[in-house]
Parts: sequence; structure tokens; C-alpha cells
Amino acid sequence: GYIGISSRNMAYKSAKENANIIASQSALRLENQLNTSMDAIRVLAQAFSRWEMWPDSLWAQYVEQMYYPVFENNPQIYKLWDSWEKSMVDQDYNLPYGRYTHTYYRLGGKIILAKADRSMDGDPPLYAAIKKEAKESIWEPYWDVFSESGETKKFMTSMSVPIKKEGKYVGIVAVDITMDELQNIVKAINPMRESYAFLISNGGVLISHPDTSAIGKHLSEIMPEFDINYDISNQVKDGKQLAFRDFDSHSDKEVYMSFSPIKVGQTTTPWSVALGIPVAIITEEANNNLLISIIVTLIGLTLLTIITYIIAIRISRPISRSTLMLKKIEEGDIHNIEEIYTNRLDEIGDMAKSLNAVAAGLNQTAGFAEEIGKGNLDSEFSPKSKKDVLGNALIEMRASLRKAREEENHRKKEDAIQRWVTNGLAK
Repeated sequence: GYIGISSRNMAYKSAKENANIIASQSALRLENQLNTSMDAIRVLAQAFSRWEMWPDSLWAQYVEQMYYPVFENNPQIYKLWDSWEKSMVDQDYNLPYGRYTHTYYRLGGKIILAKADRSMDGDPPLYAAIKKEAKESIWEPYWDVFSESGETKKFMTSMSVPIKKEGKYVGIVAVDITMDELQNIVKAINPMRESYAFLISNGGVLISHPDTSAIGKHLSEIMPEFDINYDISNQVKDGKQLAFRDFDSHSDKEVYMSFSPIKVGQTTTPWSVALGIPVAIITEEANNNLLISIIVTLIGLTLLTIITYIIAIRISRPISRSTLMLKKIEEGDIHNIEEIYTNRLDEIGDMAKSLNAVAAGLNQTAGFAEEIGKGNLDSEFSPKSKKDVLGNALIEMRASLRKAREEENHRKKEDAIQRWVTNGLAK
């Protein structure tokens, strides 16, 4: 009834709140993972803003030497690289494009440094946008287009921090992070049976998903109804939290979805992690909790009934016997009164003991009265107290009877003497 429905609703509400909390905690973990690398390159970019203080022939060497320990001690970084505008570091170069780059990467267990000139025919669109914005950024996921010799292309993202001189763009320090580690973190998010999680970039690209064929595709391709009905792409882009319950055509189940934003450093393009839990699993757990509650309640009621019955029997039996005893006293059948046996220490026990004492006293008094009736005026008897009206009355009656007997004996003795005297005179 009402309790069952209320309990089920409470369990469902609790599961939703837990899902939202887990989504937020997972977002924070992913955020911390990404910020570790962002913090490292921010420090480097701030240090490199004073590159002009270094000798012209040594600045590039200093940069390389500073990169090496950072890259060595941060294994989560796939590549550590930079980009220096030629027009800012080479006084003889005056074109608005063209850049020097240093790239550290790992190959065969070794750290390799690669140097290259890029954008010599113009900046590619992605770099041009980063250059124009000149602020911390996390890029949309991509397949590495600058794989060094002997490397396999990786699905990754890049994070960059601008190097500035008096507010002017000089270049960037950047890291490439493969999606492997992030995917492993997301894959481990599994708070309930059949629950799943996935990671979405600011542009709506699926970075991680239980269906690996969906990775790299836009959210609107995999969950078109969700994206249309709940405007997920824009919600993610704006860094908003989102939660809803709906049918997921991709998993063919009704699910509860919770999205939580991931904000990295000072970037303005948040990502989002989503947690999906089949509603059937939530309600199954709610039903299980309800069943457990019902079983516990029934056990409790059964125990309460048994305890109540035992208590009632313990109370009613002495009371019934007391009533029977009073009935016999009322009828005067005091010789057939059975003693009430009880070890209770409460008021009922006190009542039973008092009635036993009354019955015993009445039997003793009746016995005394019977002895007096038989003429045994020497029978022993002691009243219960000074307030024992019946007992004291019997004592007084015995005293009166004794006195009357003595007077009768005295009178008989005098009559005998008188008869003897009379008879003697007559002779």
C-alpha cells in the first residue's frame, strides 16, 4: 500500500542522489588528472615569458633542459611540446606565421627530442584559433597528426598555456594526453549492476563509451533523442549539470542519466562525464529493500505478538487464579482454596502473595473458630495484628467462653455443695 509505494519512491530518490554524487566525484577525479599536466605546463610557460634574459645562443638549450625533468617525472604526459613564433624570437624573421617547435616523446623506453619548423606556409586553423585566443585551452580530441617516426597514431587531446611578453603572444607550451588513462578511469565508474559511464568533450565528441565503436563520434550520432530532447550538447558546452530519466535507444533500456562538468585550469571549454543507470536496476534494488523491510516488519510483528502473548499469559493467569480465590472466599469455601504460585516481583506478584496470606489467615482463623466450636478453648491462635478485627474478636470470644465455663464450673461446684448440705440436714 502507501508504505510500499513511499518506500520504493524513497529508494529511487536515494539512488538518483547517489548517481549525481558519483558523477560529480568522477568529474573531480578526471579534472584532477588533467590539471596535473596543466599545472606543469603553466609553470613552464610563466618561466619562459622571461626568455629574452637568456643569451640568444643558449635560450633554446635552456628550454630543452627545463623540459626534460618535467617530462621524465610525469608519465601521464604522452608528449610535451612547445611552439615559438619565429617573428618573436628571431629578429630577422618578419612573417606573421612560422614557428619553432620542440617535442619530447617516448619511444622504446627512451625519451626522444624532436625539433621542427612548422606553419611555414601559414598557420593551420586549430593553431590559428589558439594563437588568436592566447589563453589556456584544452583541445577537442583528435588523432595525432604529427606522429614521430616509429610511433602509432593515438586518439588524444592537447592542453596548452600561452607564453606571453607584455601581453603579446609568443608561443605555447603544450602536452598531449592520450585518452587511454581517462578511458580507464571512466570505465571503472560502475556503482550499480549494468550501470555505465562515458566522457564527452566540449564539442560533444565521445571520448569514452562502453560501446567502443562510438568513441570519436558525436553524441548526436549515438544518442540523437537525448541530444534533441535535453539539449545535451549545449548543456555540456556551457558546463552545466544535467539529469533526466528516459529511454535509451542505444542500450534499449530506460535509464537515469546524470551529467557532471569537468573544468580544467582556466579553460573555458568544459567537458562532461555522464553516468547511466538502468531504471529497472534501481527499482529492483528498491523492491529488494522493500521486501527486506516487509520481512523485517513481519518478523518484528511476530516477535511482538509472541512477547505480548507471553506477557498477557503471565498477567492473566495470576489474575484468573486470584479471581477464583476471591470467588471461593465469597462463597465461604476457604478450605478448598489453592495457593497461587508465582515468582513475579511486580504488583501482580505482590497481589498474589497478599491473597495467599489472606487465604492462609482465613484458614487459620476458621480452624481456630472450629476448635472453639468443639469446646477446645485452649487452642493456640495469634491475630495478624492489632488491626485484625476477626482474629481479635475470636480471642475475645474465647476469653468470654473461658470465663463463662469457669463461672459454670464454679456454679456447679456450689450447687453440689448445696445439695450435699441439704441432703445431710435431711438425714
